[in-house]
Amino acid sequence: MNIHGDFHILPVKATANPIEIGPVDLVLFCTKTYVTHEASQQIRPIIGTATTVMSLQNGVEAAEQIGVIVGRQHMIGATTWISSSVEAPGVIKQVSEFRRIVLGELNGQITPRVQAIFDAFQETDITIEVSESIIVVTPSH
Repeated sequence: MNIHGDFHILPVKATANPIEIGPVDLVLFCTKTYVTHEASQQIRPIIGTATTVMSLQNGVEAAEQIGVIVGRQHMIGATTWISSSVEAPGVIKQVSEFRRIVLGELNGQITPRVQAIFDAFQETDITIEVSESIIVVTPSH
């Protein structure tokens, strides 16, 4: 059981081959940093003209690294505070009391796409904030 209780998402459409999906609205990029380059290459088939990519990785350089491959215009900055792990295929276990995301455009503007992501996350129990200076926000702030 997760610290905040269990929940299930059904139905789930999952694949190991992103080309099967086609373009999406939002990509939550949540890989280990040592596979950033490879994972960035793998998501290219799901990047459409209006796709936004939000990296929830450690390190401020992640958005830049991903943006080089998928296009910087698709990137928004974000940082997260959470402790979780993959317990089994399709099963994520959260062990932290905290679950917070701060997001923002890399240029500091508050845009409709940032507002749309903020609004979507309002329906969850995650603390979500928008920053006009996401480049300087780190998990210690």
